[in-house]
Amino acid sequence: MVIKDSIILITSAGSQIGRAISCHFSALGARLILIDCNNENLLATHQTCEHLGGHVSSYLLNDESDDNIRQIFSLIDDQYEMGIDVMINTLVEDPSPSLLSSNSVEIFSSQLTDLASRLFCVGKSAAQNMRNHNKQGVIINLVTNQIQNIEFDSLSNSRAVLTGITQSWAKELNKFKIRVGGITPTFHCIDQLPSTGSQVKLQSELVRNTEYIVQNDSFNGRMLEAECH
Repeated sequence: MVIKDSIILITSAGSQIGRAISCHFSALGARLILIDCNNENLLATHQTCEHLGGHVSSYLLNDESDDNIRQIFSLIDDQYEMGIDVMINTLVEDPSPSLLSSNSVEIFSSQLTDLASRLFCVGKSAAQNMRNHNKQGVIINLVTNQIQNIEFDSLSNSRAVLTGITQSWAKELNKFKIRVGGITPTFHCIDQLPSTGSQVKLQSELVRNTEYIVQNDSFNGRMLEAECH
């Protein structure tokens, strides 16, 4: 897919990784639709992308319920009559609980339920939008922790969920020529948190992986893991 002039929807656009992705695709000439629940962070990303000369629209999401997501997509449909070409769903997760913590079962169950729900609600609306407009689009789910707080292998459970969803969605949407990809970071630094330099490299790798999936028309139903050494 050609990125320039494509309409790209980015969720959690005010997060650290969401802003990095937004700025990158804005610099490449894409038309951006930014969504976030935090108005201040959303505005900061919007203004940064505008300073880069990008075409940007923003929508504040009151919460990530199915009803609110469908309302946002309805507003997007009114403004962009041709529909979206790409949806980059960035999810920033809390670290998985320790197996030995007192409330680990409740936290673990809640986190996985929340992850699956957030992926499904946004993915469903994005796929429907692309189908309605006969778009051969791309859906990318990127799941990470806050880069500065991420711990070794803390996303292993989320990665397993994302892998299954990526494969099943790709099979379901293949007949509509809609591609699906997933991205997570992975670490090779067991004894300590990654250095600041590694964090910057990791974020850049996540952004590059996202661009690669969008551009590579043969990429479908697979995962990419951005590595930190």
